[in-house]
Amino acid sequence: MSTCLHHGVVIPIFGPITEQLQQHVAALLEADFTVILVDNRPVDGRPVSSAEALFPRAHMVSNLNRGLVAGGFNRGVEQALMIGTQVVTLLDQDSRICPGDLRQLAGSLANCPVQSLVGPVVIDQWRTNPQQEDNQAKQPGLQPTRMLISSGTTFRANEWPMLGTMHEPLEIDYVDHYWCYRAIQRGFRIFHDKRVTLYQAFGQRHPNQLCHCIGMQLYEPQRHYTSVRNLRWLALQKCVPADVKAKELLRMVLKPLLWLLFEPRRRANLRAIVHGLVDPLPVADLQQ
Repeated sequence: MSTCLHHGVVIPIFGPITEQLQQHVAALLEADFTVILVDNRPVDGRPVSSAEALFPRAHMVSNLNRGLVAGGFNRGVEQALMIGTQVVTLLDQDSRICPGDLRQLAGSLANCPVQSLVGPVVIDQWRTNPQQEDNQAKQPGLQPTRMLISSGTTFRANEWPMLGTMHEPLEIDYVDHYWCYRAIQRGFRIFHDKRVTLYQAFGQRHPNQLCHCIGMQLYEPQRHYTSVRNLRWLALQKCVPADVKAKELLRMVLKPLLWLLFEPRRRANLRAIVHGLVDPLPVADLQQ
């Protein structure tokens, strides 16, 4: 029996179900991966396509956007455990990774000590660099790291209780940061597999060339609000290293200025920044 039958791939669905997503899911199913789709689209009266009809071979979970990204991944992993998967990979809706690379992640995880997380090299689709990709492919395999983005992160299903769920009050920004640093605090080791590439579209391409060159993407004001508010929360967490806090806080001093200078919705961005600085923080993580 193929080991892929024991490898679950959790994908929360937030926006429209694109043809690219359908093709990606079809390729994973064809390769005998167990795909768990979490329908995180809120019910607001607008007609939405039926995910069950489009993906009859996938396992469907309805979450109605509760907890946003964190809630979607949590519900998906719960389903993966219920159906008996042994390895779980988390994927964003706008991520792309080939079945062969998923097998490589599972194989690398099998060679890692207990309590490990393995993730790919992430390539931002807005700034793809073929030369960089070639260089990445020549590097050694597993390299220790302190942080993985959630998409592509692979772990043993039976270690989920020790990892703990993602902190849903954070919703999206810094969810993966906190989850990884808390995992390290609990004794987990984290690795990048330099042989595996995941393509990810972060937000939208920033219209300002300077902002694009320094790695910024264009997001809605609500996302800016969440980013500012959640960073305040992250800075108070003991498991987050001091140098990470300093680096992220420095970025958050500079980024709001660029949002106000170079993004179209300046008034909305200003309101988002102010509310992000003064609104109540997300509740404490009782799992810590």
